Amino acid sequence: MLRILGHSTLAVFALLLCAAPANADDGYLLRYKFRPGMFIHLKITDKMQIEAKYNANVEKHANKAVTWKHYRVITADERGQAVLETLNERVSMELKFGEHPAVNFDTANPGDSPDPKFQAVLASTGKPLARTEVTSRGELVKLTPLVTDIPGAAEASNFLVVFPEEPVPIGGKWKESFDTPVTVGKTLQQNFSLMREYTLVSVDGNLAHIKMRVGPKGVLNDPQMEMQLMQRLITSDIVFDMSRGLIVSQHNTVDRNVVNPLGPGSQVSAIGDYRLELTDSPAAVQQAAAGAKTESK
Repeated sequence: MLRILGHSTLAVFALLLCAAPANADDGYLLRYKFRPGMFIHLKITDKMQIEAKYNANVEKHANKAVTWKHYRVITADERGQAVLETLNERVSMELKFGEHPAVNFDTANPGDSPDPKFQAVLASTGKPLARTEVTSRGELVKLTPLVTDIPGAAEASNFLVVFPEEPVPIGGKWKESFDTPVTVGKTLQQNFSLMREYTLVSVDGNLAHIKMRVGPKGVLNDPQMEMQLMQRLITSDIVFDMSRGLIVSQHNTVDRNVVNPLGPGSQVSAIGDYRLELTDSPAAVQQAAAGAKTESK
C-alpha cells in the first residue's frame, strides 16, 4: 500500500476462532480454524493525512486506498497448521499533495499510461503475492514470496495475530513484540522493537470484542525515529463472530503529533483511519453490481 513516510500497513486479517468453552469463566480458547479451499474476502478502506510544519512552511499530504482482497486456504492438517495464499483483487486510490489536484487511480480501469507511482500497485493486483504457513495459534512457520519484483509484497501477507496458549478470560491480556526497521542518520538502518497488546474486552453473544494497542517496547525519545514510527502506533478494535469463525470488522486509528523531528520549531502530525470488513463477493462482482446500479438511474 502506498503511504507517506514509508508506512506499511499493519496487517491483522481473516482471523478464525474455535467455539468458546462451555464454562466462559474459564476463558475463551482462541485458535485459527482453517478449512482447505476456504476463501475469505475482505474490503479495506485506509485513509491517512500527514501535515508537516517547519518555520513558516506547511505541507499537507492525504491519501485514501480501498482494497478488495482475499485469502485462500491452500492446505490445512489435523493440527490446524495451514498454508494461506493472499491476492489483491482490486485497488482504488486517491492521492493529494499540498494544493495540487487529487490524483486518482483504479486497477479496474488503469488507462493506457498509468502514473509511474502506481505501477507497483497495478503489478501486485490479480496475482498471488505470497504463501504463509502458520500454526493454529497464528505463529508464522514459513513465508514464501510468489513475486520478487514488488517490494514489501510478501511481508504484507504476514497478517495474523498470534494468540496465547491458554484460554483468555474477559479482561485478559496478551502481548506480542515485533521489530520494524528505522533509518538512523542518512543511510544506516536498524530495528526498533514495538509491542502489540491485546485485551479481550467483552463477548456479546457470538461476538468477541478485542482491543489492540501498539506502542514502543522501550524508550522512544528520538523525534526523527518517532516520526518514522508514528503511523504504526495504532489503536484497534477487532470484532469476531465466533459462530462463523471469522473476523467481521477491524477499525484502526492513528492520531500522533511529533515535535522537532525536522529541527527546532518543526512539527509533524498524522491522522489515520483504517477499516476492514468481511465481504461475501469478489471485487469483480461488487464492481459489476455498482455499474448496474449506475446504469439503472
